[in-house]
Amino acid sequence: MSDKAESVLSQPFKLSEMDFRQINQLDPYRDDPEQTESCENTGPEIEEEFQIDPVDLDPESYCLCKVCKAMPTSEESFCCQFRSYAISTPPGKCLTTHPDFVKITDETVLRINLKTVWQSGVIDTETQDFSSENLRYSAYRSVHIWLNAKKKGGREA
Repeated sequence: MSDKAESVLSQPFKLSEMDFRQINQLDPYRDDPEQTESCENTGPEIEEEFQIDPVDLDPESYCLCKVCKAMPTSEESFCCQFRSYAISTPPGKCLTTHPDFVKITDETVLRINLKTVWQSGVIDTETQDFSSENLRYSAYRSVHIWLNAKKKGGREA
Protein backbone atom coordinates (compact mmCIF):
# COMPACT_ATOMS: atom_id res chain seq x y z
CA MET A 1 0.00 0.00 0.00
CA SER A 2 1.33 3.41 -0.90
CA ASP A 3 2.19 6.06 1.69
CA LYS A 4 -0.58 8.30 0.30
CA ALA A 5 -3.21 5.57 0.69
CA GLU A 6 -2.03 4.79 4.22
CA SER A 7 -2.21 8.46 5.23
CA VAL A 8 -5.77 8.76 3.87
CA LEU A 9 -6.88 5.61 5.69
CA SER A 10 -5.28 6.68 8.95
CA GLN A 11 -7.31 9.91 9.06
CA PRO A 12 -10.67 9.85 10.80
CA PHE A 13 -13.70 10.03 8.51
CA LYS A 14 -17.48 10.05 8.83
CA LEU A 15 -19.45 7.52 6.84
CA SER A 16 -22.41 9.90 6.80
CA GLU A 17 -20.35 12.39 4.79
CA MET A 18 -19.24 9.80 2.20
CA ASP A 19 -21.17 8.82 -0.91
CA PHE A 20 -21.79 5.17 -1.75
CA ARG A 21 -18.84 4.96 -4.16
CA GLN A 22 -16.37 6.01 -1.45
CA ILE A 23 -17.92 3.55 1.02
CA ASN A 24 -17.68 0.76 -1.55
CA GLN A 25 -13.98 1.53 -1.99
CA LEU A 26 -13.53 0.90 1.73
CA ASP A 27 -15.27 -2.46 1.42
CA PRO A 28 -15.40 -3.69 -2.20
CA TYR A 29 -17.65 -6.61 -1.21
CA ARG A 30 -20.56 -4.36 -0.14
CA ASP A 31 -23.66 -4.74 -2.23
CA ASP A 32 -25.47 -1.46 -1.58
CA PRO A 33 -28.06 -0.49 -4.18
CA GLU A 34 -27.33 2.39 -6.53
CA GLN A 35 -28.77 5.63 -5.19
CA THR A 36 -31.02 7.52 -7.57
CA GLU A 37 -31.44 11.27 -7.87
CA SER A 38 -34.92 11.15 -6.33
CA CYS A 39 -33.56 9.52 -3.16
CA GLU A 40 -31.15 12.37 -2.55
CA ASN A 41 -33.93 14.91 -2.01
CA THR A 42 -34.37 14.99 1.76
CA GLY A 43 -35.73 18.49 2.10
CA PRO A 44 -38.35 19.69 4.56
CA GLU A 45 -41.23 18.59 2.30
CA ILE A 46 -40.24 14.94 2.84
CA GLU A 47 -39.84 15.44 6.58
CA GLU A 48 -43.35 16.94 6.74
CA GLU A 49 -44.70 13.77 5.15
CA PHE A 50 -43.61 11.74 8.20
CA GLN A 51 -44.97 14.12 10.82
CA ILE A 52 -47.25 12.33 13.29
CA ASP A 53 -50.56 13.97 14.04
CA PRO A 54 -50.96 14.05 17.85
CA VAL A 55 -54.65 13.20 17.40
CA ASP A 56 -53.62 9.82 15.91
CA LEU A 57 -51.76 9.01 19.15
CA ASP A 58 -54.70 9.87 21.39
CA PRO A 59 -56.52 6.68 22.49
CA GLU A 60 -59.79 8.59 22.55
CA SER A 61 -59.58 8.83 18.75
CA TYR A 62 -59.17 5.08 18.04
CA CYS A 63 -59.88 2.99 21.15
CA LEU A 64 -63.09 0.93 21.28
CA CYS A 65 -62.20 -1.28 24.24
CA LYS A 66 -61.54 1.68 26.60
CA VAL A 67 -58.27 0.13 27.83
CA CYS A 68 -55.77 1.52 25.29
CA LYS A 69 -53.01 3.77 26.61
CA ALA A 70 -51.21 6.60 24.84
CA MET A 71 -48.17 5.28 22.98
CA PRO A 72 -45.25 7.24 21.46
CA THR A 73 -45.67 6.05 17.85
CA SER A 74 -48.59 5.60 15.47
CA GLU A 75 -47.46 1.99 14.85
CA GLU A 76 -48.10 1.21 18.53
CA SER A 77 -51.31 3.24 18.69
CA PHE A 78 -54.06 0.83 17.75
CA CYS A 79 -56.96 -0.92 19.45
CA CYS A 80 -57.25 -4.70 19.64
CA GLN A 81 -60.79 -4.34 18.29
CA PHE A 82 -59.43 -3.27 14.88
CA ARG A 83 -57.29 -6.37 14.32
CA SER A 84 -58.30 -9.90 13.50
CA TYR A 85 -56.81 -12.51 15.84
CA ALA A 86 -57.28 -16.23 16.42
CA ILE A 87 -58.64 -15.30 19.85
CA SER A 88 -62.02 -13.63 19.75
CA THR A 89 -63.35 -11.18 22.28
CA PRO A 90 -66.78 -9.60 22.47
CA PRO A 91 -67.13 -6.10 21.00
CA GLY A 92 -65.92 -3.44 23.43
CA LYS A 93 -63.95 -5.98 25.51
CA CYS A 94 -60.14 -5.78 25.52
CA LEU A 95 -57.90 -8.76 24.81
CA THR A 96 -55.90 -7.95 27.96
CA THR A 97 -58.97 -8.78 30.07
CA HIS A 98 -59.21 -12.28 28.56
CA PRO A 99 -58.53 -14.95 31.24
CA ASP A 100 -55.88 -16.62 29.07
CA PHE A 101 -53.95 -13.34 28.72
CA VAL A 102 -53.56 -13.14 32.48
CA LYS A 103 -52.29 -16.74 32.60
CA ILE A 104 -49.89 -16.31 29.66
CA THR A 105 -48.29 -13.20 31.11
CA ASP A 106 -47.84 -14.70 34.59
CA GLU A 107 -44.16 -14.45 35.58
CA THR A 108 -43.86 -18.19 36.32
CA VAL A 109 -45.17 -19.03 32.84
CA LEU A 110 -42.81 -16.48 31.26
CA ARG A 111 -39.84 -18.05 33.09
CA ILE A 112 -40.86 -21.54 31.92
CA ASN A 113 -41.18 -20.24 28.35
CA LEU A 114 -37.70 -18.73 28.50
CA LYS A 115 -36.21 -21.98 29.82
CA THR A 116 -37.97 -23.95 27.09
CA VAL A 117 -36.73 -21.60 24.36
CA TRP A 118 -33.16 -21.64 25.70
CA GLN A 119 -33.12 -25.44 26.11
CA SER A 120 -34.31 -25.91 22.53
CA GLY A 121 -31.18 -24.10 21.36
CA VAL A 122 -32.80 -20.80 20.43
CA ILE A 123 -30.88 -17.98 22.05
CA ASP A 124 -32.71 -14.81 21.01
CA THR A 125 -31.78 -12.97 24.18
CA GLU A 126 -28.45 -11.34 25.00
CA THR A 127 -28.21 -13.15 28.33
CA GLN A 128 -29.78 -16.22 29.83
CA ASP A 129 -31.05 -14.65 33.02
CA PHE A 130 -34.54 -13.70 34.12
CA SER A 131 -34.13 -9.96 33.63
CA SER A 132 -37.05 -7.63 32.94
CA GLU A 133 -35.89 -7.41 29.33
CA ASN A 134 -35.93 -11.19 28.86
CA LEU A 135 -39.27 -11.58 30.62
CA ARG A 136 -40.68 -8.86 28.33
CA TYR A 137 -39.31 -10.77 25.32
CA SER A 138 -41.01 -13.92 26.61
CA ALA A 139 -44.30 -12.06 27.11
CA TYR A 140 -44.26 -10.56 23.60
CA ARG A 141 -43.37 -13.92 22.09
CA SER A 142 -46.04 -15.81 24.04
CA VAL A 143 -48.81 -13.29 23.39
CA HIS A 144 -47.91 -13.17 19.68
CA ILE A 145 -48.17 -16.97 19.43
CA TRP A 146 -51.43 -16.96 21.39
CA LEU A 147 -53.02 -14.22 19.27
CA ASN A 148 -51.88 -15.61 15.93
CA ALA A 149 -52.28 -19.37 16.48
CA LYS A 150 -53.91 -21.13 13.56
CA LYS A 151 -56.38 -23.88 14.35
CA LYS A 152 -55.35 -27.29 13.00
CA GLY A 153 -57.45 -30.35 13.46
CA GLY A 154 -59.68 -28.74 16.08
CA ARG A 155 -56.76 -27.66 18.26
CA GLU A 156 -54.86 -24.45 18.48
CA ALA A 157 -51.33 -24.89 17.19
